[in-house]
Amino acid sequence: ISGSLCKRWLDGEFTFVPDENKLLDVWDVTVVLALTHTAVVLPVEVAFFVGEAPQALGFIDTLFFWVFVLDILVTFQVAYTVPHSKNLFEKAPLKIAKNYM
Repeated sequence: ISGSLCKRWLDGEFTFVPDENKLLDVWDVTVVLALTHTAVVLPVEVAFFVGEAPQALGFIDTLFFWVFVLDILVTFQVAYTVPHSKNLFEKAPLKIAKNYM
């Protein structure tokens, strides 16, 4: 089973194709919210909470940290447009990784 699953992954069967993908749209909004929180709240946190930030703020910071970690993993599972084509996507995860590296 694991060999077959690995082959399916390498073939790009589990890759997200960004064309009209609502899940990726929701994910992008989530990442933008995390970035906005980081840009606004982090400077306030550093300036005013010298000792230790409130527990709720620490929880939210940790939550958004994991959003960023997951975003890296998701990014490497999103197909990209093949150069010089309009509707052709590269879905092989190793080629996607090579494209980003």
